[in-house]
Amino acid sequence: MRQDLAAENHSVPNDAGEFLFLFFGREKLPNNSSEIHMLPKTHVLLLLLSLMPVCAFGQLNVKPALVELELERGKASGAFDVTNITDQEVRVRVTPAHFMLDRMGNLNTVPLVPTSLANWLKLNPREFTIAPNAVRQIRYAVIAPDTLPEGSYWCSVQFQPLPSAEDSATAHSRFVAISGILVPVLADKGTPSCDWSIDGDSLNTQLENGRHFVSVPVLNRGASRIPCSLHYELFDQVGSLIDSGSTPRMNVFPRSVRDFGAPLPSELKEGTYDIHVAVSSDRSKQVLTNAAHISIPLARK
Repeated sequence: MRQDLAAENHSVPNDAGEFLFLFFGREKLPNNSSEIHMLPKTHVLLLLLSLMPVCAFGQLNVKPALVELELERGKASGAFDVTNITDQEVRVRVTPAHFMLDRMGNLNTVPLVPTSLANWLKLNPREFTIAPNAVRQIRYAVIAPDTLPEGSYWCSVQFQPLPSAEDSATAHSRFVAISGILVPVLADKGTPSCDWSIDGDSLNTQLENGRHFVSVPVLNRGASRIPCSLHYELFDQVGSLIDSGSTPRMNVFPRSVRDFGAPLPSELKEGTYDIHVAVSSDRSKQVLTNAAHISIPLARK
């Protein structure tokens, strides 16, 4: 749960998302690679970081950091602004890819499926060079089948700087972390609907590294994504409100479960408390609620 909070709780609730990835290949290590030395060199690390309107990492800025589209007659279009923030020329490759979110909110790239938006996303150009401190506009268009059913569709666009000729010349014996950016593209066709509930009858509470957390699993049974947020209130045994908080807006994808987690105050005294939670979305008049008695300290898990 703490990974989910670290990813999304230090952000503005505008549902913009920045996705960064690190690839390991047989290239030269950069000077600032200390943060990746513990990772397996054959794996891909995907990080969901703080929400902001611009993705910035390494050599590039990409704007917007999130694309949300309405598919009228299956079509939509727009553009990305890609900025080279270095004093050297950078060559970039742009590739559509499909992804899924697990219940903790971790992003995983997966093979294309027939309903992935990546099947209908056109990018121009797909590979290009940006001069130092220059901006290049990349146009996109979605042309989906007219028979596409109503619901939500998504993919990501990967902006990957390519190794320079100098780096390639020294690639025979060392490893490099090639940084890049994944920008989510979320599209809805028709009127979004909500078929959702809290998955199970009770709240989940746990103790991690000395900190108490509460989490609520939200189940989306429908075909549309549900952007929603959690609000909690914590009361002592005489009914006094001692703490409250909210999560940023997060998406529950179609036919999936998403855990919404929030940390409780670190200074809670031993005793019994009542906690009330409410999950709301601007796509539904229904507010999901639940309540529970919790005892502090919780059993460590």
